[in-house]
Amino acid sequence: MPAKLDRCVADLEGKTNKRTGKPYTQSEKFAICNAAMKKESKAEFVASNEIALAAEHFDAKMNACHQRMMKTGRAKSMDEAHQLCQKMLAKASNDIHKMEFILDMEFINR
Repeated sequence: MPAKLDRCVADLEGKTNKRTGKPYTQSEKFAICNAAMKKESKAEFVASNEIALAAEHFDAKMNACHQRMMKTGRAKSMDEAHQLCQKMLAKASNDIHKMEFILDMEFINR
């Protein structure tokens, strides 16, 4: 991993997901930092406010994924929805933007 990404992931150490109250998983940290780095200009480091904005965006998109899983009947509980969304995030190489695209394509194709 690039040094910037390592530093960003380290900055998220010990932080909890506001939605679930649980610590971020390694894949969630990577997804948040990946999103923050895509928004970032050519700065040498990822600013903490960029990480916070990316974490907010990540939480909103994961929440939307959970809601969609419940609404379509693919999940019967929020835990099951979270598991499905985690798998989808992994399928999207921990890129929340790719996951968002995959979700949208599934919704269109139904």
